[in-house]
Amino acid sequence: MYRLSLSLSFLALGVFANGQNFEIFSPPNDVVLNFEYHHKLIKVNTAYESFVRTGINSYEKFDRTIDYSKITLPIESIDEVKIIEGRLEIKHESVVSISHPDKEVRAYNYPYFGSYTGIFYKDELLEGPRYCSNQIRIFNDTTYVCFDGLLIYYKDKLLDCFNGDIIGSFSYNGNDFGLILDILVTKGYWFALTTNGLFKLERGNNKIDTLLYTPFLGNPYYSRFADDNFGWHNQYWFELDTNLNTLRILDTLPDVIKYVDVTKTLFVTTEEVIQNRYIFGKRKLFVGDFHSAIMRDSSFILTSNSGIIYFDETKKILDTIIRAEFNSNSTHISGDTLIAGSTTGLWKVNMSKLDKLPFYTRNKNQDGSKLKTIIICSVFYIALGLLYLLFYRKNKKIAKALPPEVSNIKLITEHIDKNIRTVTINSLMTTFNLSQNGLYEICQPYTPGELIRNKRIELIKVHLSSKSVKELSEISGFSKAYLQRQILPELRK
Repeated sequence: MYRLSLSLSFLALGVFANGQNFEIFSPPNDVVLNFEYHHKLIKVNTAYESFVRTGINSYEKFDRTIDYSKITLPIESIDEVKIIEGRLEIKHESVVSISHPDKEVRAYNYPYFGSYTGIFYKDELLEGPRYCSNQIRIFNDTTYVCFDGLLIYYKDKLLDCFNGDIIGSFSYNGNDFGLILDILVTKGYWFALTTNGLFKLERGNNKIDTLLYTPFLGNPYYSRFADDNFGWHNQYWFELDTNLNTLRILDTLPDVIKYVDVTKTLFVTTEEVIQNRYIFGKRKLFVGDFHSAIMRDSSFILTSNSGIIYFDETKKILDTIIRAEFNSNSTHISGDTLIAGSTTGLWKVNMSKLDKLPFYTRNKNQDGSKLKTIIICSVFYIALGLLYLLFYRKNKKIAKALPPEVSNIKLITEHIDKNIRTVTINSLMTTFNLSQNGLYEICQPYTPGELIRNKRIELIKVHLSSKSVKELSEISGFSKAYLQRQILPELRK
């Protein structure tokens, strides 16, 4: 079992331009003149400075006292490097791409995606609520959007809405079933996964059967159907027989299930990642707060608030390959493609080409029996080795390279306070002229999203006893449904 220290991810993968595999380096108040290769790293010469590329969207001021030959960064993932209008553009192979960088993507099913700014069809904002954090399903050209209530679309046209008296609840034939999280549609039936359990709704005669009942206690739920009638709800892993209309509980875990990968043997709970070998028992792999875990041969890919983490059990590689704030309940697999929603857009990763990505640490050892010690020691010594390089020396460079007002976290938090209702990660990047990498480094040890969320919760606490849910939503920037579903139950415990 391994405990991953997510805060030790120092290098970030920035937003690719226009959803393409382009990395752009454009230093503030400066222009790029030319570039060259220096010990297999790209050295960029501008009108005033020289920089060395130490990772994707990660550049440091060139220092002649540093031996850059010891920094390994594969350049074979790069198709083309060129200078356009005073900026450096690097085109990558089709390994990673990002679209909708101005949206917080919470749910996805092409051509639809849901966010905290609404539901979109082919990038067009649809009629409906301005949030969607649960599943989007398509059955026979009809789309079912679980936003807490249920919306039904045909392409971009809203056909029907099933919403209860309580904001964001699912109501059907006068019955309120709680917040709907996912739905499975068969001929004549709806199988609705809600915060209160699993219900079979018979279309036509309005008959309702309760297949699984779990009273909603106000805790976050991550219930979901897999693609072949398996699914999870609360602590239960189950199989649904849509022919016999029966439910079979396959396993019960000690904690709430957040995700189960396609092999049906890798379980992510609110506390840990477990490899479930059923009759041979369970093996704890990682302890921590992860959103999803995917197993491919001998490797694991995990998503979290801090990024995408890659762990190869055979080659003994542990690394953060993408740094971004990923959302829970928003990970999907399509063939070899990992699709994951984040606070800065929708990411797509070709898992068959992960070796083309620049791994920053490349921790390796041949002794599998000492893997736990190796991981802990490797991360510890890498952290110490990079501490001077990436905090002391680089933080001084940030103060020089960026406008003076962004060198202090206090000014960022003040901006959040003044714009608490509308502030986003992207608006912080724009206001302070920061790359995603730069913003995350300045906000450490928190993520920008955590700073915004914590500030909003502080405001909610002050007014909790004196204002209504609607008023709390208006002053904080949280949606009413999100407040009722996730924030208020925690504060009122």
